[in-house]
Amino acid sequence: MMPPSRRTLHAGQAAIEAVALVPVLLLVALAAWQLAAIGVAALRADEQLRRQGLSPNRVASARIVNLRSEAPVAMILPGTGPISVVARGAVRVR
Repeated sequence: MMPPSRRTLHAGQAAIEAVALVPVLLLVALAAWQLAAIGVAALRADEQLRRQGLSPNRVASARIVNLRSEAPVAMILPGTGPISVVARGAVRVR
């Protein structure tokens, strides 16, 4: 009987490696999508902060008005709690 060749010893190994890589790629894609959602929430909080700074409802007696804005993040990864992004700023009143 002839010993098995190298080719027959490694037959199917690439398929097994590809199947094992699918969950890792899925997790990386979900993490990237979650980071994108955090970035969108940060932009939303920044826009709210700018609107607050431009609004005429500020207290006129203070020289500097501190502003704070908070935007919730859409959760994509399972098992993570609710998070939000906070933006802070100050406006000098003339």
